[in-house]
Amino acid sequence: MTTAHKNNDDNLASQQVYLVSSNTQATPILPDFRLHITAQLGAHYRVLAGDLNDNQLLDNVIAVRDGNDLLLIYSQGYEILIADYFITCADNHLSEHKDTCSVQLPSDTTTPYTIHTQSIPNTKSPSIVYTHGSDEALLQITNSGAVSESTLTAYLLEQASPAAGPLLLGNLITTGISLAGISANNSEATPSTPLAPPAPELEPKPEPEPTLLELIGTDAHDGTQTSINATAIQLNAINNVSGALTAKEAAYQAYIDANPDSFSPVATAAEVQTMVNTVNTTTPGFTFYSNALSQTSAPAVAAAGDVNGDGLADIIIGIQNINTKAGQSYVVFGKSDGSSVDANDLIKGIGGFAINGASRRGFSGASVASAGDVNGDGFDDLIIGARGINRGKGESYIVYGKTDTKSVNLDKITEGQVGFAISGTQNRGALGTSVKTAGDFNGDGLSDFIIGAPAAQGSGQSYLIFGSHTKPTITLNDLGEQGLIISGINNNDKSGQSVANAGDVNGDGYDDLIVGAPESNINGISSGQAYVIFGSADTSDIALTQISTNQAGFVINGAAAGDFTGYSVSTAGDVNGDGLSDLIIGAPFTDTNGSNSGTSYVLYGKENMTDVDLSLLTSSQGFALYGEATNDASGFSVSAAGDVNGDGMGDLIVGAYNAHGGAENSGRSYVVFGSANSDNLNLTKITTTERGFILDAMQGQNFSGYSVASAGDVNADGLDDLIVTTNSINVNDEDTIQNYVVFGKTDTLPVELDTVNGNSIPMINFAGTAAADQYNGTADNEIILGGSGNDRLAGKGGADVIKGGAGDDKIILNANNLAQLNQGLIDSRVASIDGGSGNDTILLEGSGLTLDFRSIVDNRISNIENIDLSNNRTNGNNLYLPDLQTILDLSEDTNILKIWGETDDTVNGINGAGFVDSGIDQSYADSMFDVYTHTHAPTVELWIEQNISVI
Repeated sequence: MTTAHKNNDDNLASQQVYLVSSNTQATPILPDFRLHITAQLGAHYRVLAGDLNDNQLLDNVIAVRDGNDLLLIYSQGYEILIADYFITCADNHLSEHKDTCSVQLPSDTTTPYTIHTQSIPNTKSPSIVYTHGSDEALLQITNSGAVSESTLTAYLLEQASPAAGPLLLGNLITTGISLAGISANNSEATPSTPLAPPAPELEPKPEPEPTLLELIGTDAHDGTQTSINATAIQLNAINNVSGALTAKEAAYQAYIDANPDSFSPVATAAEVQTMVNTVNTTTPGFTFYSNALSQTSAPAVAAAGDVNGDGLADIIIGIQNINTKAGQSYVVFGKSDGSSVDANDLIKGIGGFAINGASRRGFSGASVASAGDVNGDGFDDLIIGARGINRGKGESYIVYGKTDTKSVNLDKITEGQVGFAISGTQNRGALGTSVKTAGDFNGDGLSDFIIGAPAAQGSGQSYLIFGSHTKPTITLNDLGEQGLIISGINNNDKSGQSVANAGDVNGDGYDDLIVGAPESNINGISSGQAYVIFGSADTSDIALTQISTNQAGFVINGAAAGDFTGYSVSTAGDVNGDGLSDLIIGAPFTDTNGSNSGTSYVLYGKENMTDVDLSLLTSSQGFALYGEATNDASGFSVSAAGDVNGDGMGDLIVGAYNAHGGAENSGRSYVVFGSANSDNLNLTKITTTERGFILDAMQGQNFSGYSVASAGDVNADGLDDLIVTTNSINVNDEDTIQNYVVFGKTDTLPVELDTVNGNSIPMINFAGTAAADQYNGTADNEIILGGSGNDRLAGKGGADVIKGGAGDDKIILNANNLAQLNQGLIDSRVASIDGGSGNDTILLEGSGLTLDFRSIVDNRISNIENIDLSNNRTNGNNLYLPDLQTILDLSEDTNILKIWGETDDTVNGINGAGFVDSGIDQSYADSMFDVYTHTHAPTVELWIEQNISVI
């Protein structure tokens, strides 16, 4: 009888390993190749190490069924594939032959285990048939990528003891293992007629793929947790640094020898064990990289809006120092797959397009942003700053949105309808150091934009340019009705170093602005200031010295000398859920947690114009985010992050480019979830307090977080995504700029940026075209994209993500669609409706429905200009509009909401929300509307068709 011995893996390097067949024919096995043979009826196999006469079975093995083949995988690197094993060796051959074929495997007893195929159901998916060996050995096997991602899960769940005889058959499913019993003969087989196997073949082992370790999954039986016969394994702890897994194993069933021909289950007690393993987790998203860089390249990143009108959010990346410092920018179209994006492909027009700088040392791409829809054509436009043009006067460019992928040459921007240029007029004024959309500052329905020139006139200036349906010619010294100038106060304040749209801070229906002056000396040298400027139809120039006295906004004063408050500024969205837009201001060189550790300040929106002193910040005004350690420079870049976790509140992202995240100066970024919690937050505690998560680069000197931004919803899962830069990263001994798009997520687990890839990409069920598409969905959870035509998109139920894209779209929702808008994450997405650009309409499908914005998560419905209550029904439908902010949030293009319906339809809540009937009647599309206005927001109007009841 063959005996099994524990092998010492250290000695295997000097031993030859053989596959031995039943006629004692031995075939050497090489560790770098997979031995591939075809099963022969009556043949019996063993894998021996060292001296063949010793009969030493090779230890530490997983046996996997893959279709009809048997794959043996050993921790020492040997693999044998026996093709057609589960056909040739099936037990139904016993009627013709005394013995079928078999494979001997080691056990902890003197009797090795022999694999037979009795009662094994046919399966096309990989199945664990047998495991034997130490935890460490089996983890080595799974980490090699030789078996599927659930192998370790299966091992942890089963924990079967070879001493008890055979294991069990487990059919691997997507989230774990579903078990079925196996009957087998445990006696050693002796062939009656030895049959020689055919000549074996050696083939290269498959390339290892990343092993994804999922230790808790959905139970195939009851939908809760992965289990064995309804008993589950519980993951107690995972150390993301060391990779130590502490797993509490619930009671499970092993199989023992009950009689000569079968095995019976016996329950075993729970036990706790810890295994050390390198956990290869992955983060959903994708990577942009460019090899064309200088050693001082510092990329700028931003959301681009929907440039090509396909319903997916696009991104823009600027690299100012390449091409003899002319600079180059890249537009990456939104996509649902996670494949990496190469700048060279964008230059060729694959997946987006490139924007080439105009002249040497122009530094085009020093700042980049979405400009919104400046010309009102339904496509979002771009703005690029080139601070070095014309010996430092600077220049900025509007590039109109488009569906083609031809490169744009900024030196020819005025030709055709590509866009237009804005040229600086001040010597060394550095126009274009900062550029951003300004939202709709003047309330005319077109997007405006703002450009900073921090050295202009000594103190710095910013220029607000209004959107226009026609291509304008801009002269900054004489803007007239085209915009206004915002002038700084003192020399070297650097007013305009940072500029941004602030959202609607005071709730009056106009978008506001924020301008940073980081070297202002208000509370000591370079304490810094920021200025909030309220939107208005007034086109008068603004002097920041008079902002408070003229009731044009308010001032935010830095706390102490050297803070550089206002170095970065941004809207924060609605962080605390009060309906007003909030702000985030970076002060990267504060000393709270060490010299230059940095602080970011979140300020809540407010209607008053009282100045804010950050040294006296109260919880009613906002809160502070303190950098972790000396020289982190936390707050060097700040941005709204959109709604990353789908809870309806605005989230934030803060970059600390000099932090020691994964390595020295690797950089770190922080996502802070929106919350009514106004406590100050030390960023060292962001994950333990569950207020957000960190994003770490893993190479030294990466300086990740130099630029951070929301990317919008790039992959159409209903969650907003993020983009984080690295200054440079070494890939295959080559310096490369890498920018990471990280898809939105609801957990607080840390993200290692080098793990970002295309895992867990949601499937798009329908992607529209430039034509007028029609799509009728199903009751399933779907992703529906309308493209750039005038589309008609029906959800038909489910947690649908519907995006209209460009064009005048009609989005049809039934009762189940409405109910899903208040739910959390379902099928890796959150239900949401985004009409995109154009004049878009929601239609209710069904009778007695209520579209109730009190019960819908904030921001789940956006870019909608019309609501039709009367679509194909016999009984009345209802609309509940609880407050002014609901109307303001519905559309980026207009503050007018039109409501259509019949006599049995009802609009509720508007009287209590401060709306009054103005007495004005409006005719539109053959219908008459009553116009309701709001006393605190003169630009906001509700047009309600006159048959509808208003309560």
